[in-house]
Amino acid sequence: MKKYNFKLEGKDFDVEVDLSLEGKAQVLVNGKNFNIDIGKEKKSENKIEIPQDNLKKEIINDLSNKPQQPGPDVQGELKSLMPGKITEVLVSQGQSVKMGEPVLKMESMKMEQVIVATSNGNIKKINVNAGDTVEVGLVMIVIE
Repeated sequence: MKKYNFKLEGKDFDVEVDLSLEGKAQVLVNGKNFNIDIGKEKKSENKIEIPQDNLKKEIINDLSNKPQQPGPDVQGELKSLMPGKITEVLVSQGQSVKMGEPVLKMESMKMEQVIVATSNGNIKKINVNAGDTVEVGLVMIVIE
């Protein structure tokens, strides 16, 4: 899933786009889910235009070039991708986790986000507690 930040009529929108189905996209805009028919992907351009009510939205900040989290069999650091407040730690040190398993809950942009393990492994270290405020890039959990 690619992440973007759009600015439309002076308002910022955080958008996640899943292009896993040919000709269709699942788009999450500020927490609201949309299914969109998009046609064929254009390989030569680094922008997506979505016509709606005679408006065009253009990507102003492609966040997909940020370093990616480790894959399912690669251990590593689970970093905060957005600022927020940890509301619940769902795992304990030494616990075995699988990729996609919920490990934390955090409040960000007035929404509760469930943070999942980005790899299979054991929880080596937990660097946050419920109530902690985190910034982008903070290593919250180490999985080995």
